[in-house]
Amino acid sequence: MITVSIVEDDKLIREALKDMLNEADGFECIGSYPDCESAIEDLKKKPSVMLMDIELPRMTGIEG
Repeated sequence: MITVSIVEDDKLIREALKDMLNEADGFECIGSYPDCESAIEDLKKKPSVMLMDIELPRMTGIEG
C-alpha cells in the first residue's frame, strides 16, 4: 500500500485528489492539508508520497 498526504489550498482540488487516491487500488490518502504548517504539525503519519502544491499561502510548497 502506498500512503499519500496532500497539501493543497484549494478545497475542491484537495478533496478530489483524496477521493481519487482512496478509490485507486494500492493507494491510501492518510492526510490532506490546506497549508504546509498543518502538514508539518502532522508529520508523524509519515506518508510514502507527499503531493504538494507549490503556490501556497504563507509558506510555499518548496519551503515546506
